[in-house]
Amino acid sequence: MCFYGLKQKDIDYINEKGLDVIRQHVHDFIAKREAPAFILNDGKQTPTKGCTMSSGHRLCTDRSGA
Repeated sequence: MCFYGLKQKDIDYINEKGLDVIRQHVHDFIAKREAPAFILNDGKQTPTKGCTMSSGHRLCTDRSGA
């Protein structure tokens, strides 16, 4: 097996634990750390319809004449 860019300490760890254990570690890491595929309320966190801040911002930009 060829391990490009790994230090000897890492290579020894892989050889000691085995690739099956390393693959399981990777699987667990991705499952716990990655964002979910479906995000609840995505794009709906900031209300704009009827919001006084968005209306006020729109008024200010419309009156600037730009």
